[in-house]
Formats: sequence, C-alpha cells, structure tokens
Amino acid sequence: MREKRMRAAVVCTPGVVEVQDVAMPSLREYSVLCRNVYATSCTATDQHIVDRVFRSSHRLPTMLGHEAFGRIIELGPKVRHLSLGQRILRPILFSTDEMESCWGGYAEYGLAFDWRSMKEDGLPEKEWRQWMRCELIPDDISDETAPMLITWRETHSFITRMGVKPGMRVMVIGSGGTALSFMESAVFEGATVVAVGSPSRAETARKCGADVFISYRDPKCRMLMEMAAPEGYDLLIDSVGNEQQTMMALPYVKKGGVVGVYGINEPVNLPAGDYIRHDDSYLEGETHDRVVDGVRKGFYRAELFYDVEHPYPLEDISDALEMLRKREWPKALVRLQKD
Repeated sequence: MREKRMRAAVVCTPGVVEVQDVAMPSLREYSVLCRNVYATSCTATDQHIVDRVFRSSHRLPTMLGHEAFGRIIELGPKVRHLSLGQRILRPILFSTDEMESCWGGYAEYGLAFDWRSMKEDGLPEKEWRQWMRCELIPDDISDETAPMLITWRETHSFITRMGVKPGMRVMVIGSGGTALSFMESAVFEGATVVAVGSPSRAETARKCGADVFISYRDPKCRMLMEMAAPEGYDLLIDSVGNEQQTMMALPYVKKGGVVGVYGINEPVNLPAGDYIRHDDSYLEGETHDRVVDGVRKGFYRAELFYDVEHPYPLEDISDALEMLRKREWPKALVRLQKD
C-alpha cells in the first residue's frame, strides 16, 4: 500500500524553513488522528529552533510548531472520551526515520491523545500526564481564537502556581506574545500589572491590561519601576530570559515576593535574597477551563496577538517567520489546510 503523505513545515538547515511532503502519522491505540485547522507561532521558541539556539542538538531536518489544533477524523481502538468531529488542542507529530520532530504542529494532520482513557486503564502517570494538554475546544470559541488557548493556558498555569491573587502588584518583563499573555492572566485574576518592554508594544500592553508601561530604553527605568510600586512587587515575571532587566527589577520585589523566569533567551542567575524563586513549573492543561472562562468574559483577546482576519497559508510559513522577526505582530496565525 502506498504511504500517505501530507504537507508540513520543516527546518531544513539553520535559518531555512520549507513546506515539504512528509509521512502521515500512524494512529496509536489511545490517539486520535486530527485534520489540523490553525496553528499560532510560539514566536521565541520557533525562532530558537529555526536558528538552532534552542534544542540545538536536534537532528535536521525537523518538523516545526507546537501550538495547533485540529478536528478529529479517526479514533484509536482504546479511545473512549473523544469523538469524531470534535476540535482538540495540541496535535503533534513524532520523530521518524525520515526526520526529527520538534512537535510538528505546522502540518496538515497530527495526533492528539485521550489521556483520560489512559489514566482509567491504569497506565503510569508519566505516560498520560503530558497529554493533559489535549483538551477539547468549546463550540463558542472560534477557530481563529482557539490556538491561543495554548499560550494562555501556559501563562495562567505558571502565574497561578506563583500564587497570583486579587490586589497583588505584578511586574512583567517583556512585551512579546508570552508577556502580553501574562498581563492578561494577571488582570483576569484581579492583580495590577506593571509592564517593562519595547516602546513599540506600549499600546498593546495597555490593551492587555497593563496599568503602567515602562520602556526598557528609558534612562529612568529603575526609578519608574520603584515609583510604580512604592511598597514593592508581589510577583516578578521575566517572560524573556533577560538577566540584566531581571536584576534591575529584583530590588523592588517585596520581602517574601515570588520571582519567576519563564523566558528562554538566556540563563538568568538569581542571587540569594528575601524572595522566593518559582521553580519554573506549569502544567498547561490544568487551567483549561479557567482560561476558557476568561475568553468568554473578554479578558483574553486573540486580535491583540495576530491578524485574525488574514492568516498565513501554510505554504507561506517563511513569510510568517520573517514578519515575526520584524516584530510586526507578537504572534502569527497559520492556516494549515488549502481549503
């Protein structure tokens, strides 16, 4: 029987991404086959993989992308909690002899998993826990908004584990897609946000709920950080991985405040101090219902992250990545099917 093929975005050599024909994934006993609909960029991670800065040991060629959703078109034999036609988050591709996979979300098809059946059948937690990210998308969430649930769930899980509460003062370092998502998450939970980032994103940060925006280029940056929270910050989130800016902000964290480094740009070596360092953990799936509630209440808005009316076709993935390098939008929306 002739092998079924599909299109996927592939990092061929450092800095070069092409759409190629690759093998269709094979159904597994607890998996579902998805006809993927849209994906969004995880901008920093995608660029790090393309440039071989992050996970530089991966073998090339490799399939790219991890913020996708698809519609279920086939069920594995042990799937009981999912049905044909449902939309589900985080379908991926696995590495094959043909090529590596850095999740492989920019593809026409992918596999998601029925983690509830895996758990019920007594599989070890390490085998099903990771698939808790494969949650269904409610009918009232549009296709164009749906992939943003992935970023929003990550940041909401991270900040919830940091201990965000109503009335807290939160500083977010960065103004990319993740930083903006942290701002929305903090505001949704009743906190007040001070953002430190690129001046070109000041308006977007305010729309995401930032009460105060400070340009990292401002020579008075330190003074403005202190003035914005005279009693100190309860939470400090470095969404970039920027040691210089995090160290600049550290003196203004309250005694017993929590510092979390989420970004991956560079290692951030924090000195000992009267603060708590968050262990960097999050579990994306655990905040799914809470984030859906936030979308319904208007706290999370996809149109602040990318052009919802003009997605990039999969074949134009290189154009999308170039747009992101120019910082025209925080993220890109990619349509994964031709029709």
